[in-house]
Amino acid sequence: KSSSMSAYEILYVVNSSLASPTGGGRTRVVAAARQTTKPAGTERLKVRILCFCPPQQFLNLRRLASGKAMLERESGCPVHYLPSLPLTRIGWLRKLNNWHGALVVALLCWFRGIKIVHGHGLRPTIFALLARWFKRDLRVVADVHGATTAEYLYEREVVGYDDFARDLESQERRMMREASWLIFVSDAMRRFYETHFGMNFSRFSIIPCATESDFAPDVSRRQQLRIENGLNDRLVVCYVGACESYQLPDEMCRLFQSLRAKFPQAFFLIFSHHREAFLKHLGATGIEPEHSRVLSVKHHEIFDLLQMADLGLLLRDESIVNRVASPTKFAEYCLCGVPVLAANGIGDVSELIERHKLGLIVNPKAHRLDEAALEFISETQNRRHEFASRLTNFARNHFSWDAYGAELRRLYIQTASDGASKPVNTSLIAEKTDCQ
Repeated sequence: KSSSMSAYEILYVVNSSLASPTGGGRTRVVAAARQTTKPAGTERLKVRILCFCPPQQFLNLRRLASGKAMLERESGCPVHYLPSLPLTRIGWLRKLNNWHGALVVALLCWFRGIKIVHGHGLRPTIFALLARWFKRDLRVVADVHGATTAEYLYEREVVGYDDFARDLESQERRMMREASWLIFVSDAMRRFYETHFGMNFSRFSIIPCATESDFAPDVSRRQQLRIENGLNDRLVVCYVGACESYQLPDEMCRLFQSLRAKFPQAFFLIFSHHREAFLKHLGATGIEPEHSRVLSVKHHEIFDLLQMADLGLLLRDESIVNRVASPTKFAEYCLCGVPVLAANGIGDVSELIERHKLGLIVNPKAHRLDEAALEFISETQNRRHEFASRLTNFARNHFSWDAYGAELRRLYIQTASDGASKPVNTSLIAEKTDCQ
């Protein structure tokens, strides 16, 4: 094979069928694949996606085939579905599953002449690292989607480490130490792992959860939508996403009630597939139907509708999981020109909001908004066009997949040549770019 990058195919390894069109992990894999395979100069890179699925999903082959066809259509890449082993909470089965994944990855790479494996998440990266036992020239790019051990402890409210948590942390350490290149979704995540493991990473990139949309807000369309939805004279506070406890739905509702005490024309517009759950929270906090609405819409419709909003909510509780996160909805709010009311300590987001004047940091636990917050909200109304332009420009420059396509291709080239002694890009936090 030629030593040029065009001779290589990149293998994406995922520990999911990616069948749900609303999953954040799916959005990242599809967007990265499309960006990688975009024509760029003389280089034309290829991507192949290997999905390890829970064995029970193979009981419904029609649904699985439909999901596979949709994934191939949206990514523009060939997709393989293979079952993982069951009962991987059992230690020896978990180890056996790792070697099962490693052997499959190695065989596919050997058959296709693939030298670069991009592991999306911890377990796929472990498969790729173990595959080196069978194919020693493999280069492994580890895409660190989240703090896996911290997520496990957080979700199960485990006090102290159990055997599973210790195993996860051991695998995380191995991933950080042995991967050819690391991708973090936030600089906060990089700093967390450097401190936690006492490491100093040199071959890494910061690629946040960005948006692939080429949407451009339109003032006349916004006005039309607000009139059609009876929101023309309302202060529209919006939320996009699920109704999980860590997203603080009760605190969102209380914050809205506090805001409405000062702005009686306020309206809470929620886009979520968890409609019934949100209706319960709204009812429990006394928010009447004439002041709120919960809509379930397809993802591609969100951008058009989101531009109706005057403010977007992005609240999280205090945890390691959220301290390293990169919520996709931040990019969506910014692209639609919507100022963000966010909790402190959400990945890089909170610092970016303050630095680039993209919104305001609020305390989700406070029973009422302070005067500074109320003044800020009034300011966003009086200078709406200025805020919208700044937010949209920021999203296009820093949270658009178009901005990271070249970055992704470049890191593959670096990895193919054994990497470099410095990161491909600096973190967004370190940038001093004026986005106004």
